[in-house]
Amino acid sequence: MHQFEEHHVEFEGFSEYFSKNMATRLELAEQARIDAVKRVLFWSVIILSVGLIIGIGLMDVTGDIFLVFFMLFVSAIFVAVVGETIMSAVKLETKTHLVSHICKFLGWKFSPDFYIPTVDLKRLYENKMITTRYHRYAYEDTIQAHVHGANIDMAELTLERRSENKGTTTWVKVFHGQIITIDFNREFSGRTVVLRDKKVFNAKRTGGMKRVGLVDPVFEKIFEAYSTDQVEARYLLTPIFMQRLVDLETCVCGKNIRFGFFDRKLTIIVETKNRFEAGSMFTTLLTPNKTQKILDEFGAVFDVIDGVLKPDNYRPVI
Repeated sequence: MHQFEEHHVEFEGFSEYFSKNMATRLELAEQARIDAVKRVLFWSVIILSVGLIIGIGLMDVTGDIFLVFFMLFVSAIFVAVVGETIMSAVKLETKTHLVSHICKFLGWKFSPDFYIPTVDLKRLYENKMITTRYHRYAYEDTIQAHVHGANIDMAELTLERRSENKGTTTWVKVFHGQIITIDFNREFSGRTVVLRDKKVFNAKRTGGMKRVGLVDPVFEKIFEAYSTDQVEARYLLTPIFMQRLVDLETCVCGKNIRFGFFDRKLTIIVETKNRFEAGSMFTTLLTPNKTQKILDEFGAVFDVIDGVLKPDNYRPVI
């Protein structure tokens, strides 16, 4: 039985749970992955062969060898599209299996496509955390939990802007990332928002809030903090908590993390690619690294929650 790194007491016993409840189904998914890879290779050979034949034919007619490379390039694009289409079902099945079972082990709820937002996007804009340059939004991969007396909601958020050109409508992605809300079930005396440092473009005031100096000079170079209550802001924005936010950003391979304390919640936004992914489908699913990667992402979220609520059961990684 593989022993996973269980950094938090909430993860204790997961290794045994994985062996009893997840390993067998993952083995079936591995066989499906192997079959899918074989189909990808089969169609890749056909598509590249056809592209090469067409390229050689065009070269014979025009005498331009560049057409051979051009057709191989076009064929490679088709191979990528076909490969993604074939592997997507296995990828989704694996992700859903791993994430849903980890959530079940923790007593959390997971849904790949259903979410009732707990924060108003307008409020995020008012606090300078997102842009208004979008025309539609969508949520996916939602997780709901109750940890240390607080309600936690996580979801992937996508914002898209409509673009019109000569009667053709296209959608441009302006944001994709994770939104996390931690409902403390208590009021804050003020509003506190922490944004990325924009150097000379930083404002002295934003959204009716004044700039707050951070205690640690390291974080002062990364972030700009604003609040309507200077005392409360300094209490909330401890160096330990700020470090855990940076660690969360690193763990999920994200960027531009920003967050705010308002409306009884801590709201965290970090720009990421798709979350809780099992990695490449061209490597075996049976390696524990894929499950450990997702488990570590959950652990990073726990670190942030622990950093705010300061429970006694946090055990740092050694």
